[in-house]
Amino acid sequence: MDRFVVNGLDEQKIDDISNMIADQGFNCVRLVYSLEQYFTNPVVANNALSANAALFGLTSMEIFDKTVESLTNAGVAVILNNHMSDAGWCCSDTDGNGLWHNANY
Repeated sequence: MDRFVVNGLDEQKIDDISNMIADQGFNCVRLVYSLEQYFTNPVVANNALSANAALFGLTSMEIFDKTVESLTNAGVAVILNNHMSDAGWCCSDTDGNGLWHNANY
């Protein structure tokens, strides 16, 4: 996403989300990231994390690591998915992210 963090951390605690996924019977999630997220690794805005004050001031990849940790602690396997090159909502015929590379990466 263009906020460089998974959605929902502004609404619920990270462990509550992970436990809800496990409680619903899911044993695996595909956790997406973008090349832009990885290479720029910005500090995530607090408004994207408002339900998780412990994550304030962390970079995108630090929060990504904590997301993986939370999911695996809940017994959920994680498949890392380099889903996009540019951060943003997927997918359109014109976003330039149809392959594993684009003009920027």
